[in-house]
Amino acid sequence: MAVRSPLYYTDSGNLKEFNLVELNDIYAAAKKSFLQSPAVQLTVQGSGGNLGNLSETHVIASAVTNNSRRFSNNNGSLGNISTTTVNYSRIEQTVTNPTPGQGANPFDLTFLKNQLGSNWPVYHRFSNPGGGHRAGGDSQDSSEFIPFTDQDFLDTFAKPVLQQVAGQNMTTFEPLYIIHDALTIGNPRYSIVSNTPVYTDNTANIAAFNAGNLPEARTQNVVVNNYYLYKLNTNRLGQQFVFDSSGQASPTGYRDSAYNRTVAGTGFKLNVEKIAGSQYATSVNTAGSGYVVSDNFIVTGEKLGGKSPQNDCAVYVDAIDSFGGVTSLLANPTKMGIGNQYRQPLTHTANGDLQTMTKTNFETLVNYAMKALAFNTQGFQVRFQYNSGTQCGSSMLDTRLTGASQVRRDQQLQDNYRSQRVPTGGTATHVKTHYLGVKIT
Repeated sequence: MAVRSPLYYTDSGNLKEFNLVELNDIYAAAKKSFLQSPAVQLTVQGSGGNLGNLSETHVIASAVTNNSRRFSNNNGSLGNISTTTVNYSRIEQTVTNPTPGQGANPFDLTFLKNQLGSNWPVYHRFSNPGGGHRAGGDSQDSSEFIPFTDQDFLDTFAKPVLQQVAGQNMTTFEPLYIIHDALTIGNPRYSIVSNTPVYTDNTANIAAFNAGNLPEARTQNVVVNNYYLYKLNTNRLGQQFVFDSSGQASPTGYRDSAYNRTVAGTGFKLNVEKIAGSQYATSVNTAGSGYVVSDNFIVTGEKLGGKSPQNDCAVYVDAIDSFGGVTSLLANPTKMGIGNQYRQPLTHTANGDLQTMTKTNFETLVNYAMKALAFNTQGFQVRFQYNSGTQCGSSMLDTRLTGASQVRRDQQLQDNYRSQRVPTGGTATHVKTHYLGVKIT
């Protein structure tokens, strides 16, 4: 019951333990698989969503009062402007048992083995107290390959991904769903779930209340902002890197595409997103200064979890600001590589031989494990809720006129004397803040 170090075969046929970058490639693939049919899903509907209510308040006019004699007869029954509350309940949360009918433990090791015809990954350990060379032992120390237990598999491959999507690991937090305050979003890793807003912030439209015959509609609003539900894209879940201008993680800069002269600029930082099997997505993190158009940068593949040159990330400067800061990049068409696929871990045969797990079997196991945890395992049940847990995306603001002023309007239409009080002003104030939260319970 622990996080283990799985193994894979290198291109030269040697055994190697996964490093963190290589494990993160697996986590990205696991997140993609989980998102294609997650145990917890959010959808948008017109009303009645089971996630609950989000309250929104705004100032409204009084009810109209009228009589057939004179305006003063309305005095006793004429009310004042007031505040009303509208509740939005548009998000529905669906929690699905990953595999119904398999008893109390939906993550059944024996069932999965029989169903897939696969064994679990293996890890390496030295089998005597000396511990081998790594632990200060001698060359006679023996070693062995141990199969994962089902709990090892959960701890190593499933739990780290759920910790990312549910906010337990804030350095890598990337929730499955977020709220955003517009119909478009600058983050290409997310796409909108529905064009129906999950929450609308309104405030009284003062001009409209003084524009028509009485009775004025009691509610006349202007939309301050709409808020929408977005979902993490399955095709943009690769690792994200930031390469600065110094140290091991730096992109190497050259003055020309032949990579002959170093750049003169300083301070540039490069965002790189790995898309397995496709060209990297790159952007400027920090512009720096002193660069010129056509300066080239390259991050070699081994820094990105792959190999060089096929997995190199190569870009050049397309535009700069007045200080020589980089504002735009383009891919170097002759040197830009593609993101590597994740490496599949080793398992064992019935005879005890080592072999690479099939991609289908491994992804099925990981996806099943994540669903089981997210559905019913205490400490890893992923649930979304309002105003509790780790915030996912934008805050949803309730704006209302505070200190609102009013005026009485009187209007005679033939022998009907009508009176109504309407708002005339106030201070637009954020009176309440809502958010979508995610928790592991």
